[in-house]
Amino acid sequence: MASIIRRPNGRHWIQFKGAGGKRRTIRLGKTSKRNAREFLGHVERLLYAKLTGGLSDDVTTRWLGDLDDSFHAKLAACGLIEARAVGTLDALLDDFRASLSVGKSTMQNVEVVLANLRGFFLPDRRLTTIKPAEANLFRGWLASHGGQYGGPLASATVSRRTRRAKQVFEHAVRQGWLRTNPFAGQRGWSEANRGRDHFVAREAIAAILEEVPNLEFRAIVALARFGGLRCPSEILPLEWAAIHWGRQTLSVYAPKTDTHRIVPLFPELDEALGALFESATEGATRLFPRHQITGTGLSSTLASACRRANVTAWPKPWQNMRSTRESELLEEYPIHVVAEWLGHSPSVALKHYTQVVKDHHARAVAGSKPRDVKLGKSVLRVPHR
Repeated sequence: MASIIRRPNGRHWIQFKGAGGKRRTIRLGKTSKRNAREFLGHVERLLYAKLTGGLSDDVTTRWLGDLDDSFHAKLAACGLIEARAVGTLDALLDDFRASLSVGKSTMQNVEVVLANLRGFFLPDRRLTTIKPAEANLFRGWLASHGGQYGGPLASATVSRRTRRAKQVFEHAVRQGWLRTNPFAGQRGWSEANRGRDHFVAREAIAAILEEVPNLEFRAIVALARFGGLRCPSEILPLEWAAIHWGRQTLSVYAPKTDTHRIVPLFPELDEALGALFESATEGATRLFPRHQITGTGLSSTLASACRRANVTAWPKPWQNMRSTRESELLEEYPIHVVAEWLGHSPSVALKHYTQVVKDHHARAVAGSKPRDVKLGKSVLRVPHR
């Protein structure tokens, strides 16, 4: 069906008759006789599959998947197989984005990763040229230069973005643009950055609110610190219809998960939201009509209030308010109840939100008697702190 033609200088051709009896030639270039015979065997299997309308065997299918683009194109030009889609990174990123059905905040996070991939690999990079070793380089580049202004990123952020990049290239495999995922070997995810945890004490919040007469901002802080709502995505879009004063409940929509949940109208929330309601204009539908959906301005206002109140600003201010509230509530209520109120699973609560504070140790050792510790010939009286 097909034959090997030996040419000068160690070059080989494969010749066969294609559709309509037309002679076809595949030039292999300079290669060994053994490689030429292997290529011939696959060509004959493809010819048989083409003539019988069947499928090529698994060995030839795997061989085609690993074949470089130039030889793959030659087989396609002879009509033995379908042409391979030539995918670029830019085309993949656009296709991946279009395939997603996620909330606004999640899409914003995705866009950051897509920008990182474009910045590292360049948009017109052919997907088949991206190798596993470069996935390792990408992860290292994120750690040192993946920040907004080319600065370093925390290890948890690097893990999160690398995991997303792996999903992007897995999409290329599903689309048939790649046989294997160059990020498949990426492991060791560590997405919980507990080094920036901070328990936001009630006394600090009270001191800050004394410096903030604006009722809207006071309510925003109360919703984050005492309601555990995500800020700004769950807070700023709130409408008065979401509050049921009689049942003492607040209905919250979470754009991140596209779900609704019911949060109790805790006393701290009732006080702050009640004061805001009394000052609202007639016919108002939104709680915060004068605030845009952005966290930058809110964080700046909070930082200014901290300075006026002589309170040291803490990292991740809004996330740590939410984390603090969850830790408080878990002291009184079962974890499945608290997780339902805050809008995530118990496993997420334990991994990302719950905090251990000094008060836990103090309560654990309360009532214990101090001990005398002998140091050589002296005796040191060790009180409990």
